Amino acid sequence: MDGRAAAYKLSRAGVFDDFLYILSVCLVHAPIVILNTLFISLCVYFMAGYALDAARFFVFWMALSGVTLAMSGWFRMIAYACPTFEVAHSAGGALVAVFQLTAGFLVTRTHMPIFMRWVYYLTPLSWALRTIALNEFYDDRYDVPVQLAGSTIDSYGLSTTSI
Repeated sequence: MDGRAAAYKLSRAGVFDDFLYILSVCLVHAPIVILNTLFISLCVYFMAGYALDAARFFVFWMALSGVTLAMSGWFRMIAYACPTFEVAHSAGGALVAVFQLTAGFLVTRTHMPIFMRWVYYLTPLSWALRTIALNEFYDDRYDVPVQLAGSTIDSYGLSTTSI
């Protein structure tokens, strides 16, 4: 938000193209996000007790990196579109609330009204949630039969959450 006035001034003067400015900001931000999510993933993945498999950890890390990059893109778009910091901050909070409600964790896709399902497919949080859940539940340790359902843990868990 701080450099927006200078960026607008330079863009109006024709110093650079808007697309190239946004692309450069995203390219500079990507390695920082990937390293940050690597350190966070190393802590969270093993604290949560996920499957001890390098491929599954890599998918978890990429899902976390992808959702972080996507959400930072959403926030950057809001910051550039809003006239003041206060408006952008309020709009960002509202966007996070809508994305969390429609990500499929609190309200599953099958229980959403049909006219709201497009938001479910739009939010990066739903894609990350499905990726991490499928990545974990397809591990061999979840192939244990469940007494109540007559199926395995992975199929029972995935069917109850409509993933």
